[in-house]
Amino acid sequence: MYLTRDIETTILTVSKSFPAIAIYGARQIGKSTTLYKLFGSSFNVVTLDDTVELELALSNPKGFLEVHPWPLIIDEVQKAP
Repeated sequence: MYLTRDIETTILTVSKSFPAIAIYGARQIGKSTTLYKLFGSSFNVVTLDDTVELELALSNPKGFLEVHPWPLIIDEVQKAP
């Protein structure tokens, strides 16, 4: 069951004005779930929990972005500063 969040309207609004947004907060509160609900079908999604994706992001950030075209949701992006 998905719980609608008050922040959804704000996320949709700012996503139209900015080329990138960051959603951060405590663990296990629904950040990724909310983004998948709002954009999952129209955005490419990759998670850096995948060790192959993480290694590519760390070793070749440009190549990582070439492999994963925009629009893109990068889950666990903090793993590859």
